[in-house]
Order: sequence, then structure tokens, then C-alpha cells
Amino acid sequence: MDFSLMDDLNHFFDVFNTRTENSLKKNLPPESADIASKAVSEEVKLLREVVLFWIEEHLNR
Repeated sequence: MDFSLMDDLNHFFDVFNTRTENSLKKNLPPESADIASKAVSEEVKLLREVVLFWIEEHLNR
């Protein structure tokens, strides 16, 4: 897979995760924000893995 594409996708997911966590911390009480932030981080991690896997599989056809 093209490494620049992987870098761009990883950067996208990092930025998405950071912005989502910051928004949660800004709009929720601290305890709720921490719980939601952990859940979002796990979901973003899974989404990143699925997207990268799908792209790699698609490119290898």
C-alpha cells in the first residue's frame, strides 16, 4: 500500500479522535467526558483498522 496514503489516513483518524475528545471534554461533565473519550478512542481505533484493512485488501485484488 502507498505509505503516503497510510500516513494521510492515520493523520485523519488522529485528528478526528483528538477533535472528538476535545469536544466531549468541552460539552460533558468530567467523569462522563472521560468515559465517552475512552469509548470514542476505541471505536476510532477499530474504524482505523477496518478502513486500512479494507483498502489494503481492495488494492491487492
